Amino acid sequence: MSSGTPPLEEGLGDSDVCVHTTSPVPLIGDRPPHDFLEHWTHLTAFLRLLADESGPTIPIKSVVIELADSIGNVEGFLNGGEEYEALKNKLENIFEMLAQHYGAEVSPGVSVIVERLCEDIDRELQHVKEMLNQDRLVRLKEESDDLEDVLRHYDRIIDMLKRVTLNANATMWKIMDKSGMVGK
Repeated sequence: MSSGTPPLEEGLGDSDVCVHTTSPVPLIGDRPPHDFLEHWTHLTAFLRLLADESGPTIPIKSVVIELADSIGNVEGFLNGGEEYEALKNKLENIFEMLAQHYGAEVSPGVSVIVERLCEDIDRELQHVKEMLNQDRLVRLKEESDDLEDVLRHYDRIIDMLKRVTLNANATMWKIMDKSGMVGK
């Protein structure tokens, strides 16, 4: 973990992040799959932020935890590949923006649109999980079409997360407009 990032708080361990050691992904050397989090600064910061949240952010919290689990599985076979790095960079940028919105004093909350986007993201993650099951993992490494499918699912997830960010941004502007009107 980088020196600027505090360690994950207790209570945000394997069970809370849903990264299980019984994952179909083989160990990389002697490193279990969940160690990938130390290289995802903004994802871990956002998970830490959400760990303290309850109530309206639950849909986002559950989908980000599920996404972290899925990323841990994908990291196992894309380890260090350029597709993985591109995926990581895109997602890290989104997690940084989401942390800024949901870590602010006035959080945008979760609208019906965001709830639906979270449901759609969860559906995409379920497709990825199906593709990454143990029976197909070896074939996935060998068949670039399957790899392309997984990456297409992640591209859709990235697009939906961008929409969540845009929704949070628009909601924050509405909150600021209302507070500006009250002050006048």
